[in-house]
Formats: sequence, C-alpha cells, structure tokens
Amino acid sequence: METATRIRDAARALLDRDGPEAVSMREVAAKVGITAMAIYRHYRDRDALLGALADEGFTTLAAELERSGRRARSPVAELARLFDGYLAYAEQYPHRFELMFARARPGARQWPVDFRAGRSPTGNVMMAAVGRALPRASATTVLEAGLALWAHAHGMVTLWRGGRIGLPRAKFVALFRRSLAKVLDAYR
Repeated sequence: METATRIRDAARALLDRDGPEAVSMREVAAKVGITAMAIYRHYRDRDALLGALADEGFTTLAAELERSGRRARSPVAELARLFDGYLAYAEQYPHRFELMFARARPGARQWPVDFRAGRSPTGNVMMAAVGRALPRASATTVLEAGLALWAHAHGMVTLWRGGRIGLPRAKFVALFRRSLAKVLDAYR
C-alpha cells in the first residue's frame, strides 16, 4: 500500500475515534511506522491532511447520497431520501461530519461560487435533485433553494444530534420530512 494512503488511513482512524483534535502528525506517524517528518513528503501540513480527509468524506457522502436518492419515486421523495442519507452519515461518522461541515478549513468549498461551478460533490447531487423538484425554476432559484434546504437540514441534524430536539429518531425524521416539504413548497 502506498505511504500516502497508509497515512490517510491512520489519520482517518484517529479522526473517527477521537475527532479532529486527535489527528496529529506525531500520532499518525506512530500508527504508520514512519517519522512525523516523513508525512510532510505527502501532505504539506496538518491542515492539508485534514483537508484530504474532508474531501474524501465529501466524495463518500456524495456517493451515499446518490445511492439513497435513486430509490425515490418522485423528486420530493428523492430530496427526503438525500437528507435521510445526510442524517445517517452524521450519525455514522460524527467526527468526519464535524470536520466536513462545522470547521473552517483552508480551501473549503464555498457557496455560491463552488456550487455554481460544480466543484462540490455533495452539492452537485443535491442541486441536481433540487432542480428535478423545481423543474421550472431558474438556475439562481435552484441554487438558493438548495442552500436553504441544506442549511435547514444541517441545522436540524445538528440540533437533534446535540440533544436540542427531544424526539426519538423516528419522530425526528418525521418532523424533519414535514419541515423539509414546507421549505421546498416555499420555492414552488
């Protein structure tokens, strides 16, 4: 296995176990069996390594969202399934989710420029689904509706995971779907 891959695998294991703070060059090097300085041949610095993990997470999440959305019978059902996938990812990989969405990172993609240019793996999946749900909407409306739906979903998922929405998962998902439909209806 290539050294850069072994470094990324070790860093991901630390991230998944203990969060972004646990990913230190020294800890990663110890897990891989190399010196901390050897990591710098592959990753410019800790931020670059964390950025690689975040980018990998976005690619993985986008693939999962595409799989979950394909089974839908309608564009609205597709969006609901996409956000179900978003919730499932946040639950399965809470530290990755935090790194990807809740931390400032150098080079992180930004709305609207990167989304309009198609540089966001997850944004691409979501914007395509929003476009199907709003077939007569302009590109700007789709972009803004996508942001509103994403912000709504992210906020609800974050609040629920943080214990601020006191519902069991099934009731939270039902609430989430109802509120998602209302946000989408506002753009119709």
